Amino acid sequence: MAKVFLSGIQRLDFVNKKDEHIDGYNLHIVFPDEHVMGKAVDTKFISSEAFKNLGFTIEALAPLIQHDVELETNIKGKVVGIHEI
Repeated sequence: MAKVFLSGIQRLDFVNKKDEHIDGYNLHIVFPDEHVMGKAVDTKFISSEAFKNLGFTIEALAPLIQHDVELETNIKGKVVGIHEI
């Protein structure tokens, strides 16, 4: 798990240029990185299906926005948990 600052959650629901339906959420995070002066930023995508399967809800995650959280990822770097600190 990694301690990150959850700066925002963005809902995505659109068809891209390859005619693929993108349905999910972007988690915008900020975190310290030894190779960056200041802080690094990243975005982690979670499909709507994975979001639901992981038991996430916007109502549960909304209070975590603008706070430090523990972000849990699997070996492939996919988000599998978000925990309040």
